[in-house]
Amino acid sequence: RETKETKHLLEELVVKSMKFYDNMPLRFMILRSALSSESPLSFWKTREELERLSQHCNFQNGDMENFLKLFSSYGSILYFHDIPSLRNYVVIDVWHFTQCLHELYYSKEETASKFGLLKQRVNEKDWEMIFELLTNLQIAAEVSPNKLVFESSHIPIDHKVYYYLPSAREMPPENSPS
Repeated sequence: RETKETKHLLEELVVKSMKFYDNMPLRFMILRSALSSESPLSFWKTREELERLSQHCNFQNGDMENFLKLFSSYGSILYFHDIPSLRNYVVIDVWHFTQCLHELYYSKEETASKFGLLKQRVNEKDWEMIFELLTNLQIAAEVSPNKLVFESSHIPIDHKVYYYLPSAREMPPENSPS
């Protein structure tokens, strides 16, 4: 009997939470479709860019915030509404974003695999955004080259900024999880 009551309560809760989705404005779907069909030059946009695009879809006051939260809850986009320093960034192509993260974590650069240090990639808008995101989430830390000291290693310091990403380091076989 308790299982049936619990099931009924869960069903009611789900139905109540889905009410907003039943009334999703068509303009939300049009904007999401437009974002999906854009050429894949960048996998993210600033909130200001989305605000400009939304004007063509007749968005009302407050619609953008609802749009971002809704499609973020679907996993269709990534919007960090609860992190003030990241509210301006919206990942519109989650798959491309995860591919970039994969490239970082499994980098072939010697400094990445040995020390977890990644070079700043100059003039690459996507990489700048990724490092901004990772440093704000405290997954990576910006390191200036004059702070780097390598014992018995001859690694050229040829960039203005490095990022320390500990999980990009390769683990020695004896420390690998089995």
